[in-house]
Formats: sequence, C-alpha cells, structure tokens
Amino acid sequence: MKTKPITNQLLQRLAMMLIVMLMTGVATTSCSNDNDTDSADWMNDPDGELAVNGTLFEVESENSYAELIVTYLAPNGLYMPDEITLEINGKGEIVREEVYDKKSKKYEISIGTYIVKADGLSITVEVRLKQDQ
Repeated sequence: MKTKPITNQLLQRLAMMLIVMLMTGVATTSCSNDNDTDSADWMNDPDGELAVNGTLFEVESENSYAELIVTYLAPNGLYMPDEITLEINGKGEIVREEVYDKKSKKYEISIGTYIVKADGLSITVEVRLKQDQ
C-alpha cells in the first residue's frame, strides 16, 4: 500500500499546477484590453508618432504605383488610422486608399510628391521613376 501516498502526492501536485495555471491565465486575461494598443508600442511622446514604410519610392514605369503604408500612434497610445491624411504636393494621384490592419492606412500612389499628415505631424513622401544605372 505504499503506492497510495505517492498517488495522493501526485494528485495534489497536479491540482496545484492546474490551480496555478488557471490563476495565471485569469490574471493575464484580466490585464488585457481590446483597444488595439500594443503595449510594446506604448510611448510617452506628447506629439504621438507618425510612421511610413518609406519616404522615397522608385517605380518601374509611368503607369506603376507605389504602395505607401502609414501608421499614426496618438499620444494616448491608440492607433488612429482615421486621423491620417495624404495631400498631393503638386503632381501626383492617389489611386487607392484603405484602412489596413486596423492600425494603418494603405495608399497606392503615382509619381509625385505627397505630404502625410496626422494631428500636426507631417512627413514628405516622393514617388519617382526609377533611373537605370
């Protein structure tokens, strides 16, 4: 009958592990939020952060388009794609605009110069014809 105490010990350890796992899972769940904020991206920048996937794009032909992806992280840590605007600075054409992954806006743009804006921040983006070298 020596196996009975070992079985009880094993069951007690398994029960403890299960309780710890459940408590850890509950703690993790209760700390999460659904406001599209990545804690790794959180910052204390009073102006927020405006980011683009490039400021100079070179396209193969006059009929080609560049894909511009813009993200705006507001000072409160929330992604605000609806606050992003794209202005044509002289020559250019916005072929397509869409909210992309709930955090960013994606544009297809032709050859030209553009100003990306969000809440007082701005970035100049240029699309030009690729020169053979």
